[in-house]
Amino acid sequence: MKHIVLLCVLLLSACATAPESDDPFDKQDPIKPFNQAVFDFNLGADRYVIKPVAEVYHHVPEKGRQGIGNFLTNLSEPSNVVNGMLQLNPDIAFTAFWRCMLNTTFGLGGFHDFAGENGLKNKETDFGETLGRYGLADGAYLVLPLAGPSTVRDTAGVAVDWFLDPVGWFMTTPETIAQLSADAISTRDADAAVINQFYYESLEPYSATRAAYLQHQAFQ
Repeated sequence: MKHIVLLCVLLLSACATAPESDDPFDKQDPIKPFNQAVFDFNLGADRYVIKPVAEVYHHVPEKGRQGIGNFLTNLSEPSNVVNGMLQLNPDIAFTAFWRCMLNTTFGLGGFHDFAGENGLKNKETDFGETLGRYGLADGAYLVLPLAGPSTVRDTAGVAVDWFLDPVGWFMTTPETIAQLSADAISTRDADAAVINQFYYESLEPYSATRAAYLQHQAFQ
């Protein structure tokens, strides 16, 4: 948490000295050299580690990959319940609660999306969105190591989600690492076409990725 506070201080000081730019997204990116360096690191990690592993994972039969994706989604439902309650949104809270109950029991531990097949679709949320519901702006753009594009608000939200998630209370460090790794590979496989387009087909991968992320945030 101390690291997040220090990063916010650096962002505020950078905002005070950032030069004018014709790119509207530069205004939200006051520590662009740092973000660019992290982006380059992430791109290298994707090129040489994550993408090859995801391509091997893609050879797992589709039903197997879907089951793993369902299981990982089910692990996030308790966090969705908490954030739904904090957002005073009973639709999200009750949907997440019943999805977790039904998929954990009738869905064989979450590997089968029994709830989704019966009309209860996943409504993913997080503490960053909760903060937004209470009027906190996104803040400056950040690129996190391995995690990718974010903002000050969403980065703080990730830290809080870490403590709010009831599932995490019962997981050991190796189990947590395994969950995060599986989630990263599953997401990389599911979003391969979009990620490859921005990372390897764009003339300016950093700018294209930043613009897409910030535009998506603006319309949430």
